Amino acid sequence: MLRRMLSLMLLTLAVFAGSQFLAADQAEAADHWVAGNDAGDVYVRDQSVQWLDANNCLALVISVEKNSRKKEAANFQYYADGGQWYYIPVYEGGWSGESSPVAANWIQQNILDFLLTKRP
Repeated sequence: MLRRMLSLMLLTLAVFAGSQFLAADQAEAADHWVAGNDAGDVYVRDQSVQWLDANNCLALVISVEKNSRKKEAANFQYYADGGQWYYIPVYEGGWSGESSPVAANWIQQNILDFLLTKRP
């Protein structure tokens, strides 16, 4: 009886510990889901949304692959110019690459739609 109870406790502990490791590869509760498909899901970290002014926003975007559970995060700047919204990756030390129109990418459009709900 004692051996069976000890085995059950160890199994419960192992399942709990394993679930903690699995959750580390997923988006956190503070992340807002904005898009997904068969390949994976895209989230915006709620606390990262920072509106610099009415037409300029910074946000952390997280993508999680469904098959490998690989998680990647990137900072983006979203800004309006001439009535059109653009996005560009932001790294330590500045921007990288050229800006792209949000309307040309459905995932980026979903991200912007969410960000606009957070605009002051």
